[in-house]
Amino acid sequence: MIMVTQLDRLRSVLEENDPKLAQHFRLRPAPVRFHQLDPVPSYDISLQDIPASELIRELTTWQQELYQQFSLPEFVGCHWLDDDASKCPNILEMLSLSKRIRLWVTRTILEQSNVHILSYFLDCIKELMQLDNWECIYQMYLGFSHPEIQALFKTHSEEFDPARMKALTDVTTLFQVENPPFGRYKRVCHNFGPPMLLILASDLEDLEFINNSQPDYQENGFINLEKCRLEAREIESIIGRQGCLKSFDMVPHIRAWLQDHM
Repeated sequence: MIMVTQLDRLRSVLEENDPKLAQHFRLRPAPVRFHQLDPVPSYDISLQDIPASELIRELTTWQQELYQQFSLPEFVGCHWLDDDASKCPNILEMLSLSKRIRLWVTRTILEQSNVHILSYFLDCIKELMQLDNWECIYQMYLGFSHPEIQALFKTHSEEFDPARMKALTDVTTLFQVENPPFGRYKRVCHNFGPPMLLILASDLEDLEFINNSQPDYQENGFINLEKCRLEAREIESIIGRQGCLKSFDMVPHIRAWLQDHM
């Protein structure tokens, strides 16, 4: 029996059902490309000198630059689990940026430990919800999960205005741990309309489930076409969002500040 790769199997199925989509699976993943700017000048500004709305627009623009570079083959074979940058460079770069955001939020709040920085990041959450950037919302939520930060929120809860507290309550409710993971989020996200940035970890988790729960070959030795269809449908859904993203211009001094401080 001739062994074929997962990518080959997907191509063969799509050749028959969707030749146009199959063309994308012949492409190699594009290398990571995003703006790397010089550090900000010596008159450095503080975080709270940047309006929350402008900071969030820039973070969203940065994430969208990476999202737009995703290619279909990157999602085949779950190579992000192996940290194989040659096969999924943009996925790994997006995961890296998400981790940087999460750790930066935690570090910044712990360093300042006051109601003003908590209020600032709650304003960021409100802005992210306006932009439907659920990837960044989730990372900030994870950043808030540090025990000392949770204690800070409880201590200062009466000092926040209702709109800020509602944003925190809504996000906490959406991402509360449950089985299956992301269950509540997935039910709610059906109501999200484009443009939007959904949570990459949730999409990758779905592909990992398909990969682990479905055999590559049937008992008779034939390719498991059902697995190919499930993978292709999930990947097409992810890539299809590339045409539904908001368009913002990069603000160089804010991007440089983020790159220097995150």
